[in-house]
Amino acid sequence: MTSVIKELLELVYPEKHVCFLCGYQDLSIHNEHLCASCQQKMIKLEQPLCHICSKPLAEAIGVCRECVQMPKEFERAIAVYSYEGTIKQTISDFKYHGKSYLYKIFSWQMVELLKKENLTDFDQIVPVPLHSYKEVKRGYNQSKLLARDISSNLGMPMVELVKRTKKTKPQNKLATYERWHNMTGAIDIKKSKKVGKKILLVDDIYTTGATMNACAKVLKREGASIVIGISIAR
Repeated sequence: MTSVIKELLELVYPEKHVCFLCGYQDLSIHNEHLCASCQQKMIKLEQPLCHICSKPLAEAIGVCRECVQMPKEFERAIAVYSYEGTIKQTISDFKYHGKSYLYKIFSWQMVELLKKENLTDFDQIVPVPLHSYKEVKRGYNQSKLLARDISSNLGMPMVELVKRTKKTKPQNKLATYERWHNMTGAIDIKKSKKVGKKILLVDDIYTTGATMNACAKVLKREGASIVIGISIAR
């Protein structure tokens, strides 16, 4: 895209120095696309967290009981925010109300977290897939938007390696055990796709880890040795 086209788009759809949530304009707002007031309303996860799934813990015990009782296929899953309040509503707007541009807020924060955790060396960045029916209905795969922007920021390839093989029930309507059962046989590798050794798996929300685990299992079956997951919130 030429600089002239970018400048014209900026006149029609201004993004520079604008908060995407409240519309406040200030020169202090940059690539985060958030004003200080809105940032304060979005609660970030803080230690102590489970070393595997990032579940908040009452004390620094290393690994949560759930990860001990049910070992995961991925090495780590990190998230930026606690899934509550403003962030919960903003993710809902991002996924279900056509506000696809909100990926710019989330991907920026995800990249900052990856840098903070020194997790910036991957062979491939892989979005968690939507079933084709859902993607057509929604108009986009939110995880793909996030993964593409993270890929651009880190300078690593985004590759759609995995696919949904069946239309599953919405995970947010199910109990924990039902979510894991719901994902059984729901993910497979895309044909003719070469899987790298170190994978960054990108999703929007981490709840029980069932979806991310199903993806990691398939990726490891096809040759991946390390799978790190990242989501906006958990």
